[in-house]
Amino acid sequence: MIKIISIAQGKKQGVFKIEFDNGEALFVVEDVLVKYRLTKERELTEEEFLEIQQENQLQKGLNLALRYIDFQMRSILETDQYLREKEIDEPSRIAILERLQEMKWLDDLNYAKSFVRTKKRVSDKGVYHLSYQLKQKGVKSELIEEALLEFSEEEQHELALKVAGSLAKQYRKRSYREALQKIRLGLNNKGFTSQDIQFAFEHLEFEKDEEAEWTLLLRECEKLWHKFRNFDRYKRVMKTKEKLYQKGFESDLITHAIEEVESDEE
Repeated sequence: MIKIISIAQGKKQGVFKIEFDNGEALFVVEDVLVKYRLTKERELTEEEFLEIQQENQLQKGLNLALRYIDFQMRSILETDQYLREKEIDEPSRIAILERLQEMKWLDDLNYAKSFVRTKKRVSDKGVYHLSYQLKQKGVKSELIEEALLEFSEEEQHELALKVAGSLAKQYRKRSYREALQKIRLGLNNKGFTSQDIQFAFEHLEFEKDEEAEWTLLLRECEKLWHKFRNFDRYKRVMKTKEKLYQKGFESDLITHAIEEVESDEE
């Protein structure tokens, strides 16, 4: 038999330190203390002692999980990972997660739907990116597919157009072709579908300004022409053309710009 020799309030509220005559000590939550009627001088069998340890792990983990999901909605995987970090053993974690799902405190479908509704309002990401994020949180594919119905096709199109407009302002000092490439790449990286991107480009107010394009080309050409000044003329021309073409300028305009910059140099 194992005898309880002392019970004292722990540093944390609702936690008690119990010392036994076999030299062991156990911190138990109040629920376990009450359930097993643990009092000083009470004697326990080895089986009772082990049962109390297991129940204490379960109650401790359940309390931790409830506080964790009370702060904000969590997925089943997120909650499991949190309990693992708190050193709750696997059998207890499994029991806790099952209980929380039965109580509807954990529900990956509701979690995913809420996630999508929030992200479509506050983020600039498309459905592919949202799907990836939910997979990272352990939500099953079929639940993700259902949750994404919260993000209508019209809403996706409108967000893609909005993001495209922001990207267009960001790249307005690039060549027209490069700006379009950057906008398309940006939308793709943010997880928008090909249909979203097509809609954005069809409705985006972003026209080519010939005068601004030429001014930008001349400025870039002058920089590169100066940069490659130590090369012979052939290499200087080829390197300048190559760099300007990479920046999205048209080949004919590049040739004219080099001719103008070269004539000014003379």
